[in-house]
Amino acid sequence: DGVVVGAVALKAEAGDFELTKMAVDEPMHGRGYGKRLLEVACTLARARGARRVLLYSQRALQPAVQMYFKYGFTELPLTDARYSRCDIKMERVLD
Repeated sequence: DGVVVGAVALKAEAGDFELTKMAVDEPMHGRGYGKRLLEVACTLARARGARRVLLYSQRALQPAVQMYFKYGFTELPLTDARYSRCDIKMERVLD
């Protein structure tokens, strides 16, 4: 219907892509838009030659973190303090 319900942003970085932003309008939660955004982001990253998609988040954003796990992301050690508010680093290896 031409209404924006969400957005996703990727940043290319040394053969990988970082999912830097992803948001879905709150009234639209639970309708599959987050899954669609993740799939489009991963498809684009794969098409551009990425080996994996990385993301940094906050454990307090439990619904988002659960969704990342559900759609193939795994937790990595948070060895770099890239973003001060983030306390979890995740990756999805692209096949």
